[in-house]
Amino acid sequence: MTTTLNLNGNIEIQLHPHNVLPVIENQSGTTVVCENGILWLTQPDDMKDYMLESGEQMILGTHGKVVIEAMSETTLMIISPN
Repeated sequence: MTTTLNLNGNIEIQLHPHNVLPVIENQSGTTVVCENGILWLTQPDDMKDYMLESGEQMILGTHGKVVIEAMSETTLMIISPN
């Protein structure tokens, strides 16, 4: 069974190295901002995986489940499109 985190509004999250954020049920247009550290991100219907470093951000292009893992001590912000 997989834990799903449903997002409403904006949330800041701190992760330790190799911690995996529960699967996120996002809306298209949700923004993930790596405030510090390095994170790995994968999203549905996208053959690529992404690494975000401090100061980088990504606007998620699809609605669905996203997995995020910290590669180092990481603080990230998830910004809902609404």
